[in-house]
Amino acid sequence: MDTNLQITEPWEKGWVVAEQYPQIAAIRPPAGTGALRAWRCVIQPFPDSCNLREIVSDLHLDRIVHCCSGALIHNPDCRGDHPVVGIEGCLVRMNVSFTILILEFTDGRHPQVYCLSPEISRCRFPYHPHLRDDLGIWLHRFLPALCIYLASDNVYDFRQDKLLQLLDFTSTWLAKHLVWMRSLNTVDVLTGKILGPRRVPVPEFDLTGPLWPGGRDPTPHIRFRTDIAAKRFGAVGTWIGPVAPHDIVPVLTRVSPRAECPCGNGKRYGDCHRMAHVQIARQMGWYFD
Repeated sequence: MDTNLQITEPWEKGWVVAEQYPQIAAIRPPAGTGALRAWRCVIQPFPDSCNLREIVSDLHLDRIVHCCSGALIHNPDCRGDHPVVGIEGCLVRMNVSFTILILEFTDGRHPQVYCLSPEISRCRFPYHPHLRDDLGIWLHRFLPALCIYLASDNVYDFRQDKLLQLLDFTSTWLAKHLVWMRSLNTVDVLTGKILGPRRVPVPEFDLTGPLWPGGRDPTPHIRFRTDIAAKRFGAVGTWIGPVAPHDIVPVLTRVSPRAECPCGNGKRYGDCHRMAHVQIARQMGWYFD
């Protein structure tokens, strides 16, 4: 994935964002995205000096975790226990830096985030549980948006800088993605059987996806074949912390027609995706007005 997007500075960053994320830079929006503004930022959720076990445990329990310039910091006022999540042995080489692209729009749509490097895409992770293919863009190949939150959950505090909050949300999402990625195992989707133990240490190619049985060649483009392997083999990992339901029936149950549509385009759910969801739910045997 090309990360050499042209840097420009036509927009001023809010002083809070500039102070908290000095590594963020304005760039020209990629052609065809319809974005008003675009930003590139490097985020390292787990610095070398972080309290990794405590942070992962707190994220799993949905406790407060502080964020500074994209780095997660264990809450110094935390007095709770930190039970074992069960995947601590997989969490090696966690000091990964991600280069992200943020697009902002003017028509009421929520900003969207894409991970350029290490690339997070369906090519790399066909079974990733938290990507938005419906909000994808083309940067030499298809790149889905990161599903950081549902718009209907009203996650923003409008007393604070929205871009700053989005960067903090993204840092937490990337931390959870990294934990999920490190805990991946290849599974036979027909039998549910996990194929083989994980190797330790994590292989050099681990940032591009799991070892798919579709190819044993050491070259990455063959070793991680997904055109054949994904038809039968998938990947299962641990996504720490609570997640919002994405299936249609739970969304219909919990999101009011007057609430913002979870898709993030700024419209009310009742004026956007709800009718299509109702029709699909009825085909599944559920009844909604």
